[in-house]
Amino acid sequence: MSAITPLADDEVPPRVTKTFDRARAAMGKVPNLFRVLAHAPAALDVYTGGQGALSGTAHLVQMFDSTAIRAQVSAAGAKGGKPGRRSAGPAEGSARNSI
Repeated sequence: MSAITPLADDEVPPRVTKTFDRARAAMGKVPNLFRVLAHAPAALDVYTGGQGALSGTAHLVQMFDSTAIRAQVSAAGAKGGKPGRRSAGPAEGSARNSI
């Protein structure tokens, strides 16, 4: 699977620089999600407009991002969850449990 590299400040399209400036003013930094979405400025506009990321609700975006990351880590099995049960037949030489 290929990865999308977050854009650095000097790589973003001119129309995105205002969004980055507002994000930096509101959150103290530009989140990596914004940097990835900057590859498609229209997607960044939809995300920031729909999430209220550059307003007083920036903490909700950060909470959403961290929740999504935790869900991905959990789905990938990084927490060492309960191992799956094997469905193979009984081991050779083991007694049968039924008649």
